[in-house]
Amino acid sequence: MLTNSSKMKVISGPEESTDYLADDPLLQKRQRQKISLYTFILSIIIGLVYTWVRPPIFQSSAILQAQYEVSNSEQANTLAFEQLVVHQQRLTSPRVLLDLSAALEVTDGINLNANQLSKVISTEILPGSRLLSLKARGPDPEQTYRIINTWIDLYLADYRQNKSRNSGDKTKALDTQVKLLEAQVDDKQRQLEQFREEHQILSLERDESRTLNKMKALGQALDEATTERSAAAAQLAGIKKSMSEGRYAIRPQDQASIDNMETHRIELSDQLEDYSQKYTAAYMALDPEIVAVQRKLDSLLEKIKQRKVDSQQSYVNEAKQMLASAIEKEAALSQQLDAFQQTAQTFSNRYQEFSTLSEELDQLKLELQSVKSEQLQQRVREPYLEKLVVLEPPFLANQPISPHYWRDTWIAVIISLVFAILAFLLHMLVYRKKPPAVGLYPVFTQLHHQPNPPMGVTLTEPSRLTAPLPREISTREMCQLLDSANDATKMIILLLLSGVSPDEIKTICWRELDEENNRIRISGASSREILGPQLLFEVAAKLSDKTAGEDLIFSRTNEPMSKEDLESMLQCAAHDAGLIQPSPITLEDIRHTYLCFLVDQGISFSALIEIAGYIPPERLNYYQSTSLPGQKKTIDAVNCQYPLHGENP
Repeated sequence: MLTNSSKMKVISGPEESTDYLADDPLLQKRQRQKISLYTFILSIIIGLVYTWVRPPIFQSSAILQAQYEVSNSEQANTLAFEQLVVHQQRLTSPRVLLDLSAALEVTDGINLNANQLSKVISTEILPGSRLLSLKARGPDPEQTYRIINTWIDLYLADYRQNKSRNSGDKTKALDTQVKLLEAQVDDKQRQLEQFREEHQILSLERDESRTLNKMKALGQALDEATTERSAAAAQLAGIKKSMSEGRYAIRPQDQASIDNMETHRIELSDQLEDYSQKYTAAYMALDPEIVAVQRKLDSLLEKIKQRKVDSQQSYVNEAKQMLASAIEKEAALSQQLDAFQQTAQTFSNRYQEFSTLSEELDQLKLELQSVKSEQLQQRVREPYLEKLVVLEPPFLANQPISPHYWRDTWIAVIISLVFAILAFLLHMLVYRKKPPAVGLYPVFTQLHHQPNPPMGVTLTEPSRLTAPLPREISTREMCQLLDSANDATKMIILLLLSGVSPDEIKTICWRELDEENNRIRISGASSREILGPQLLFEVAAKLSDKTAGEDLIFSRTNEPMSKEDLESMLQCAAHDAGLIQPSPITLEDIRHTYLCFLVDQGISFSALIEIAGYIPPERLNYYQSTSLPGQKKTIDAVNCQYPLHGENP
């Protein structure tokens, strides 16, 4: 509670007193209600005007059906859908719209151009059926009825005329074309037969013509003679080459006997070789058996040589005879072919003419077949020819299809209510978030244990809040910071979260901690006794063992640590905690976080000062602007212990 020396003073700014009334919660509530009411009235007026000034829209409709003689065929269903798509496009084509515009102006006096009609009328193919729905919409039911009537009559008349003209003309044209082509085919066939008999051409197959066959036989014989001559010349050249190289050219039929003689020679040579291995040359010359073998070998060698010479001479003579015969045969065939060339050329020309006539006949037959096929398709298509009939005629509408006035009225009411609620919430959000106005605020000036000011001395208005507010740290970040801090830094954080100011931390002594009662006794200008958390005294017990002999809790050789030194310790802990914004975290940030924690609970300012000591007037102005309206709470009604490690206030 406040001591007798604590006083409250009202500091007035230069603004009007109406600024104070604007921050009154009751007045704000009334303002929100007025804004919501005005928003609702304006929205409902706009919505109702838009709903009820729209003219009623009437719709006249009709249904056309595509009918076929073969009604159950799948092909008919496919064709019906395709035809309905064609009708749908033609019904809204520019030509039909222009004709409809002209007809309406003449018969019904309705003056609508093609562009206006395209917005009034529409078509739709009904799924799974052969039905085409026609619709006309507008504010005049009589006019829509006349439009759709004229539209159907105009299109059906044009459709029947085109169908009759196209179907009849096409059938007649096909019949005439078939007759003409048949006559041309008969005439061309007679001409071809006459030409074939005249020039003795059996058929288009060249092998069946006598002249061509003879010419072909002479050509083949000449080719064979030329081949024989080339083979004979090559054979003779090969023989002469072997002779020039010192080799014998043996006839193939002599090769077997010469090979036998060579085999016998090798046997005799091997026998003499064996004798030479056993006996000397002198002995061999005297031995009659060996001498007989030697004579046989010499005689055989002479026979082999003579046989090769004879075979080679015979081979040369035969090759010369074959070459001469081939040359003579080639010359004779060439003379015959030259003599027959003129006859063959004449026949070839006639054959080419015959081939041309035959191709013309085939082309005519092919064209005739194509026309007959188209004629057959036309006859097969006749049962599938479409008949477009009016299944449901147009009707005169007596009820509008849109707009739905009462439904739209309720929608306008609901939307107006939503706008009113949004306006209420927006006003409340703006008021909650607006900066504290400078005006008439109750500001507490703490003069704990200070003498009354001298007579004639008045308290002046505190300076306005120009510096930025300290940062408010979240509970999660505060717990991370505390977990990463050493004992000395934890002591700083816990003292600030108990209500000790940054200036008081520098001078606080060990004797001011009452561990038995969990109390902290603050001396100085704002002397008070506050409750400390249990964790504070646990940390103090460990830290006091390390700083034995020193009176101040935070000192260097019994000299108070500076504010910069204390904040440097906080920065180290914030860095180790890995906070997203580790810098800067100051002593004022932690104190501001603790004061916001108390203000958010609705604590009274007298109780706040009793816990936290002196608070600058501009800071009190801010806390007043953020505090909830209503009756404020005393110290006993709020939780003074900042939640750490998941503890709830």
